[in-house]
Amino acid sequence: MSLYEKIYNVMCESGGLEKDKVVGSGTNAYKAVSESEVLNMLKPLFKKYRIVVFPVSGDISEISQVWNTEYNGKPETKLRNITQLKTNFKIVDIDTGESEMLVGFGNGADSQDKGSGKAFTYAYKTMLSKTFMLFSGEDTDNDHSDEIGKVMAVPTYSKTETHQAKPFTDENTQTTKATLDDVKEVFKLYLTKFPKDGYFAWLDGLYAEGKISKKFSNNKDKTEVYWTLDDIITLKNELDLPF
Repeated sequence: MSLYEKIYNVMCESGGLEKDKVVGSGTNAYKAVSESEVLNMLKPLFKKYRIVVFPVSGDISEISQVWNTEYNGKPETKLRNITQLKTNFKIVDIDTGESEMLVGFGNGADSQDKGSGKAFTYAYKTMLSKTFMLFSGEDTDNDHSDEIGKVMAVPTYSKTETHQAKPFTDENTQTTKATLDDVKEVFKLYLTKFPKDGYFAWLDGLYAEGKISKKFSNNKDKTEVYWTLDDIITLKNELDLPF
């Protein structure tokens, strides 16, 4: 039996996954599939077909954001670390020595030192779920296109250097303002996960936690966007839900 036949058999014998983990709290809470749920399903099949998967290399970048905000009338300094990770895995057939390379991507946001661990866990789960076609019963394509408007390309913002972001001030953010298309994209992504009527409460919570610079994305006439590209990155990370 070849490695590809074994991968196919594991795919056929694995089933659906239950979202057994609640991440976050309040309006930011959502259900996700835990790493243990994935491993408990796949490990017996790996043992049965004598295949192993392990990381061999990776590329990592980190963004450190420091900014000043105000909470309950008192000034505060906030810190947010975002780790972006691309991990290369190898799947090996113990019987034949045949192998293939697999890739997983993950982001991890943390105010302390756990960002890389979160990013690796997400990269590992994503690689396994996509390779063996695992599913959690959720279809993010259930929304009709006429309900969410014209689908736009998702802009990608990447920073590959560790740096300290400047505080959010007009002077510092003039060259990093987001666009209305960015704002619409965030709203569209939100609708794939949550009800429409909770959108502003969700933004309210993120603003209160100091995660975004402005509570509202733009002025009423839509002639000026308040959010920065860093805000867009933060919001997309908040919506980057496992499975």
